[in-house]
Amino acid sequence: MTEAQPCVIGRGASFEGKILFQGDARIEGTARGEVHGDGTLVIAKSGVAEANINVDRLIVEGRLRGEVRAKSGVEIAAGARLEGRLVTPKLQVAEGAFLSAEIEMGESAPAT
Repeated sequence: MTEAQPCVIGRGASFEGKILFQGDARIEGTARGEVHGDGTLVIAKSGVAEANINVDRLIVEGRLRGEVRAKSGVEIAAGARLEGRLVTPKLQVAEGAFLSAEIEMGESAPAT
């Protein structure tokens, strides 16, 4: 059995709508709408998302505006930008990151 490849919206590509994924996903281009997955979502340095996101884990290296629910945690890298609402049990923000959000943290993020 082959290992599943991550879902990727490549640099220069754009997507508008609802994305559902299993495993891991990466946004290197532009995404607008909803993103739901049971794995890790990475918004790459070149990535821009205006979306409501519900995933297990989120790593933001680029720009994100929207509502986020991450069941296990969120990481915001240096130079990244996150604006909106954030619900997660763990949050890691690197020096040099921009965060402007309503934040709800606790033992586990509530299910949607």
